[in-house]
Amino acid sequence: FSQLSVFRGGFQRAAAQDVAEASFAVLAALVNKSLLHWDQAGRYHVHELLRQYAAVQLARAASDEQRSYDQHCRYYGVLLQDSFEHILDGKQLETTRRIEAELGNIRAAWSWAIAHDRVEFIQQAIAPLWSFYEYRSRYLEGADMLKQALEFLTRQSPTEAIERSRLLNQVSLAWLHIRLGRLADAEECLSEALVAYGRLGIPPVVGVATDPRVALGILASIRGDYQAMIQLGEEAVELSEQHDHRWNRPFAYYLLTRATVAKGDYGQAQHYAQLASTAAQEAKDRWFLAYCLVELGNVALAQDQFAVAREHYQASYAIRQEFADREGMALALNRLGTVTFRQQAYAEARSMYLQSLDLYRELNDKGGLASTLSGLGFVASGQADYETAAQHFRQALQITRDLPFAPLTLWVLLGVGA
Repeated sequence: FSQLSVFRGGFQRAAAQDVAEASFAVLAALVNKSLLHWDQAGRYHVHELLRQYAAVQLARAASDEQRSYDQHCRYYGVLLQDSFEHILDGKQLETTRRIEAELGNIRAAWSWAIAHDRVEFIQQAIAPLWSFYEYRSRYLEGADMLKQALEFLTRQSPTEAIERSRLLNQVSLAWLHIRLGRLADAEECLSEALVAYGRLGIPPVVGVATDPRVALGILASIRGDYQAMIQLGEEAVELSEQHDHRWNRPFAYYLLTRATVAKGDYGQAQHYAQLASTAAQEAKDRWFLAYCLVELGNVALAQDQFAVAREHYQASYAIRQEFADREGMALALNRLGTVTFRQQAYAEARSMYLQSLDLYRELNDKGGLASTLSGLGFVASGQADYETAAQHFRQALQITRDLPFAPLTLWVLLGVGA
């Protein structure tokens, strides 16, 4: 029972057997004595006061305590490694739910690994945890953990395995920095990663969106540097083809789609959007397919194909809802607001934008907030409610004033002019 105190948030029978050598008979006896509770999902739970008491007993034998925590760390490291392989094999949703159920244990194992130099666990955890925090829009916690991992890996002897893990960590952390609006931090991580890749002479490591060129392209889109986006996207496509990196390819074509839409080359944008969508399906990346659907919608909307655009946005929203991905849901609702505004269905557009605004406020996503406030401004302007429109545009400008989102700022100013 004292060894079971290393678990947090419950555990499965297989975990108890592996970590504490607790047989089913032992677990059943502990349940009968009310020291454990078993739920219908098949998980065992320890009341926190009992767990703390058991932890005190375990700490009295330092060797037993270390062995228990090490075994706990190894068990969840293997679980995360398996989760990563499942993510690459298209089992994203099931894997996300599995990680969420074990998040208390994973956090405990992470803290133990950082404090006791358990390098293998950190290496196993980086990729699946990044995916989890992206899928669940939990960017702040993910960034904090990956920052700890980067500092941890930097302290290790620079073997090739450590270098590869550090590169994966840098790019993953950069994506989360972008989500949080920490654009300078993101650029620093990505520039360092690009230099390191060149020095080591290796292609992007296996994983989702591991090529720093793609994230650098997103930073270029925020600045409005579409030529840089195209160059980075073409380089990323070439690398993904050369090394058969199917989990980077959808992101590379997505980048080219966004750049060509912004430049008004809708025929080329349609081509790239279809390639991005196909590549996401080939990679079994359903989560990223939702982004590709948004871009297909954007291409259709730019050509006044409103019904087609709405269909793509609704399909994207449905996927995001499955993942409980608030950022993706907010984005799809924002785009649905835009297409209904263009159809002059102002009441429906306002409803869509307000739902999007609530989600972006929960996430404190400044770019999303400014974009959605701008949409509300255009709706109010379309209804000839210019005072309300001015308030929305003013709020949007206050947000963009401190951000390097050049195209978004120009869009808000266009609304003010109107």
